[in-house]
Amino acid sequence: MYLIDPDDLIDRAEALEPLPASTARLVSLINNPDCDVDEISKVIAFDQALTLKLLRDANSAFTCTLLQVHHAELGGLIGRRWKLPDNIVLGIMHHHTPEEGADVICDAVSLANLAAKKIEADLAKKPFTNQLDVGVSKRLGIDPAKFQELCNHCAQLFQKVAALYGVS
Repeated sequence: MYLIDPDDLIDRAEALEPLPASTARLVSLINNPDCDVDEISKVIAFDQALTLKLLRDANSAFTCTLLQVHHAELGGLIGRRWKLPDNIVLGIMHHHTPEEGADVICDAVSLANLAAKKIEADLAKKPFTNQLDVGVSKRLGIDPAKFQELCNHCAQLFQKVAALYGVS
């Protein structure tokens, strides 16, 4: 039994603010078959502060306990309500289980989630024990060294953006 009615949850999702401009731009790029990966990277890089805050909030145990729904499921419901493309919703819902989503977006969101957690741990000078998923690594062609390089690059971009916004 849910503490909150799923229909009520969906109604509340409808009352959320519209997507940030960077998110709308990202959706547009992903839906374009001729999109440039560098352009996607730029959009994500300039919204790192928001991304890390959202991941931190969405992953809170309180959210999961209160709603009795996993944050990935909740994110998927919100994504559907925002009329995001199905593959993006799938990526949100399966970012912890990308093999179940069977889509490259699931792998990419899973990788981004892991990178955000690693960057957050590194910035807080805390140990990071999670491992790069072997399946994701193979499907995306990213080995642990390349993943570390990606995290280092994103951390540098995050620090630049954080400095611009006065976020520490």
